Amino acid sequence: FSDSVITLAEADNEGFSAKDLERRLACSLENIRPDVVVASGYASPMRAAARWARSNHRACILMSMTTSLDHKRLGWKELIKKWLIRRYFDGALVGGSPQRDYLNSLGMSQDRIWERGNGVDNDHFDQKARLVRLIEQKERKRLGLPEQYLLFVGRFSPEKNLLRLLDAYSRYRDAHPQGWRLVMVGNGPQQEELRERASLSVRGSIHW
Repeated sequence: FSDSVITLAEADNEGFSAKDLERRLACSLENIRPDVVVASGYASPMRAAARWARSNHRACILMSMTTSLDHKRLGWKELIKKWLIRRYFDGALVGGSPQRDYLNSLGMSQDRIWERGNGVDNDHFDQKARLVRLIEQKERKRLGLPEQYLLFVGRFSPEKNLLRLLDAYSRYRDAHPQGWRLVMVGNGPQQEELRERASLSVRGSIHW
């Protein structure tokens, strides 16, 4: 299975319940039966992966990019995280010292935390970019892209502060009516709210 990619859902997972995704993930793990499970966080459905690993006597490694400064912490939620980490995870991969310190504060010992920063396959994106540049005008036409534009790529969710981005862009267009358009790439739970806000302030200036 070293070269396999298994997809849990054919569509965006926002359209599936957490319980359904947990069930699909547990079934996939049961078919693969890996020696080690690396869980990208401890939210659902990653908890299902951690439970499968523990019940099948497999190691489970937590991958975490969270720090204590991301947002205000609630005591009861921190207690739940401490319980999850103590019960399910044998070690952790983190992006740097702030993430290490936060996990350590939740009860994971320093000698079980490894700093391995986020990685990007630069060769993959370089090759794809070179191919697209060969047919740039065709691709611009296919995607409906203007010659010049501002670009956001990411998840449409409250922690990205995208309502402020739209407010700032609206001010920019007020000052520069013929200015660059804004291209928004992504999806997420805030998508409809963002589209509604954009329709009220910068209608026709944003390409989704």
